[in-house]
Amino acid sequence: MQFDGERIVLRRIDLRRDAADWQGSALPHELTHVVIAERFAGRPLPPWADEGLAMLSESSAKQQVRLNSLHQTLRHGPCYSVRDLMAVRRLPPVEWRDAFYGQSFALTAWLVDRNGPEAFLRFLEACQHQPLDEALRGHLAVEGVAGLEQEWESWVRSPRSSNLADLWRWRPSVELAANVAE
Repeated sequence: MQFDGERIVLRRIDLRRDAADWQGSALPHELTHVVIAERFAGRPLPPWADEGLAMLSESSAKQQVRLNSLHQTLRHGPCYSVRDLMAVRRLPPVEWRDAFYGQSFALTAWLVDRNGPEAFLRFLEACQHQPLDEALRGHLAVEGVAGLEQEWESWVRSPRSSNLADLWRWRPSVELAANVAE
């Protein structure tokens, strides 16, 4: 994407047709990045949220692979704390990518499920001009990063977090896409 101030002036998605499940995972993932960029008018989202939202639109099979990778990473490291994950500003080194993508996907899905898509998007907008702790309290009813870390640790290490059927009660990408596009 290219921007002219806050206006997107060029959008381009390159995909490999020979890649497995490009229509069910890669294309929806990349289209979500475009829609999100439009919603946030060129103001960059934190990478964990940008990637997390994009991964919500992937196929269930791809999402399950990400969850399995997350749990493998949790057992054998390295992993991010929530504070460190939220502080990532560019794609991490190769040895941290499974943790980054798995944790970004699961944290985003969990927060969307916990609070609803509208509250999650308002939280991301608030993060553009408020301290993170304040945005968490005001939009997600979480006691700052420390409270989020505690709730997240409890959830992510529970058996519930291993199964997509238990991860959310509804498919957030459908409802979230409608809210993002508004």
